[in-house]
Amino acid sequence: MSLLTRAGAVLAVAVLASLPSAASAQAGTNTFNVAAGLSLPTGDFGDLNDAGFSLNGGLGFGATGTPIRFRAEAFYNQFNHKSPSNQTSRAGGFTGNAVYDFAVSRGTPFTPYAIGGVGMYGTRIFDDVDSQWNFGWNLGMGLRFPLSGFSVYVEGRYHSVSNADVAFAPIVFGVTF
Repeated sequence: MSLLTRAGAVLAVAVLASLPSAASAQAGTNTFNVAAGLSLPTGDFGDLNDAGFSLNGGLGFGATGTPIRFRAEAFYNQFNHKSPSNQTSRAGGFTGNAVYDFAVSRGTPFTPYAIGGVGMYGTRIFDDVDSQWNFGWNLGMGLRFPLSGFSVYVEGRYHSVSNADVAFAPIVFGVTF
């Protein structure tokens, strides 16, 4: 079994595990989120690229009464190469993530949370090279601010892509409906 096939199987299991059962879907919350922000390349990838931008969107699933939620996401990050090159690097893909909301005192205007997951990452380091798809993981923290009928959040995560020497850390501002 190839690495890509194994990674695809792991992603499929992660996404299926994040889907709610019929009972939790009726008793829980389903959400849609969009976010954008700054993306910082790290490590060797950061030696080649300047800071760029990040866009993502996803579907969230959670059950009432538990601090654990799940989020399936699609994302796109783009970075300009450092001078004198005028090329770009890109990293995008799909992840399945678990989100853990930390307990806070009643009346606190925000909820801190941890997020992490696995997925398939498509990377393109040079404009004239085909994209490569590899397994990857992410881990981060955020603050969610519930408002009337929606929430806003700020989140930072570290993403590492296996077999591609690509790592980056987007810091995004998002809205959850």
